[in-house]
Amino acid sequence: MSGQADFNHAIYQVVQVQQGKKYKLSGGLVAADASNAWLEFYLGSAEPVSTGDYNNGPLIFFSSWTPGCFSTVSGKIEELYCDGPGVDPGAVFTSQIDGSAYFVIKIGTCCGGGIGSVEIDNLSLVEY
Repeated sequence: MSGQADFNHAIYQVVQVQQGKKYKLSGGLVAADASNAWLEFYLGSAEPVSTGDYNNGPLIFFSSWTPGCFSTVSGKIEELYCDGPGVDPGAVFTSQIDGSAYFVIKIGTCCGGGIGSVEIDNLSLVEY
C-alpha cells in the first residue's frame, strides 16, 4: 500500500482460536517513508464495520511517532513492533477468545502524513 493522504483502512479474516492457548504472530515487513502513520494488528471478538475505527483486541502496533518504529523499517514483524498491550516479546499472546475471532490489520495516516510504501509478506498466526 502507498499513498499521501489522510486515511484509515482495515482488512480482516475470521480465524479459530482457543481461549487460554498461546499464539504467535510473525511475518515480514518493509515500510518506507511513513510519517504520521500507523500499522496495527488486532484479534477481536467484534466484527469490523465499515463506518467505525476498529480497536477490539489490540495485539501489536507500529507507529511513525515512535522513533525507529515505522518510518522506514525492514525485517520480521515479531522483532520490529514497538508496542503491544498484552503481547509477550516475539509477538506471542494468550487468546482471550474461544472460537471465531477477527484478525484485523489496520493502516492509516493523518495530519498531512503519508506512506511511501508498506509490504507485508508471509504473515502467519499460529499456535505457539
